Amino acid sequence: MSCSPFEATQTQLCVAGSSIFRIYKFHDNSLKMSHQTKVDKLIRCVSWVNDNRIVAGTKESRILVIEAGELMVEMTYQLPQAGLGIPSPEVSAIEAYDNGLLIGLDTGVVVSFRKTDDQYYYKKNREIALEEASVSQIALNPHDEMAVVTLKNNQIYKLTFEGDSQVLCLI
Repeated sequence: MSCSPFEATQTQLCVAGSSIFRIYKFHDNSLKMSHQTKVDKLIRCVSWVNDNRIVAGTKESRILVIEAGELMVEMTYQLPQAGLGIPSPEVSAIEAYDNGLLIGLDTGVVVSFRKTDDQYYYKKNREIALEEASVSQIALNPHDEMAVVTLKNNQIYKLTFEGDSQVLCLI
């Protein structure tokens, strides 16, 4: 189960998990459900793109783009060696930022995606293998210049965005 407030206004809350996706709005000192979407996936993590759009990561290695409570796009992420009988990793952490999104996998890999001209799609930019432990959290500084990644084995990594192309680099 994941619970994530919309940080800009603190007036919306997303609750997601096994076959559940709900958005609540804080109104008149109480939470009122504003959207509910039936999903047949186990959502592991969510991140707000703006006050109307959320990206979610699933156990089945999918990235969902949900707008106003409606599933707009479902993208599948596969490791390059996935065709060799290796199962696809779970998306264990996700963080949206101005130019794209970062996903953390249960295999210790962080993947950077860039926005495309199509408002709902993202293109893979870079993969960074940290170590073989599940990514538990990704946090960005307010200017989207640096990310801090924590792993389930209590390791912390600092990643920075380099150059005009905003390539993610391990420090």
